[in-house]
Amino acid sequence: LAPQKLSASFLSKTAVKQRRHQASQSKIFSRCYSSSALNMASEDRPFQITTPIYYVNDKPHIGHAYTSTACDVIARFMRLSGRE
Repeated sequence: LAPQKLSASFLSKTAVKQRRHQASQSKIFSRCYSSSALNMASEDRPFQITTPIYYVNDKPHIGHAYTSTACDVIARFMRLSGRE
């Protein structure tokens, strides 16, 4: 099979779609990160972290230990930093 050449109109349509996608992503990110409701660096708000609910009938595996340990380490670090 010989490789097919892509037409200029297909390439330009693809480029336009990519630019639109990037523009919409940048709008979404700017809204999210500029929002004061999502500002997690605020020192006056308590820090919250959650762990998944493990299935009772499932065998324990390394993911359970990793999740619990990671959450515990982050919680202890935040307490040492002065957060609630």
